[in-house]
Order: sequence, then structure tokens, then C-alpha cells
Amino acid sequence: MRRALHVFARVWSSAVMALVLVGAVGLLITRGWPAFSEVFSPWNLKNWGLILVLLAPAVLAERLSK
Repeated sequence: MRRALHVFARVWSSAVMALVLVGAVGLLITRGWPAFSEVFSPWNLKNWGLILVLLAPAVLAERLSK
């Protein structure tokens, strides 16, 4: 069970990172730098909160696998 949780955490966090990267590149290509810098601004708490929510299952699974 611990190994499965650890593997799930790695796969989930990799998928979230890939999703964010593809979204960032797509945003940069389609809408340019102003839109990219607005979305990935350190003051855009909605975006960072969503990323934290998406990473929460991986963090929980990693903690449970210890």
C-alpha cells in the first residue's frame, strides 16, 4: 500500500506539473507575455490556490506513504 501511494503521488505531481507547463506555454504562445505575466503573477492568488488544490492529493498520498 505504501508503495502504491508513493507511486500515485509521483505520477499525480508529474501530471500536475505537465499540465501547468503546457498551460503556461500555450498561454504564452496564444495570448503573449502580458497575459502570461498576469496569470503567473505572484499576486494572482487564485492561480496559486488552484495549483495547491491540484497538488493536494499528491502531498497527502506522499505523507500517508511514510
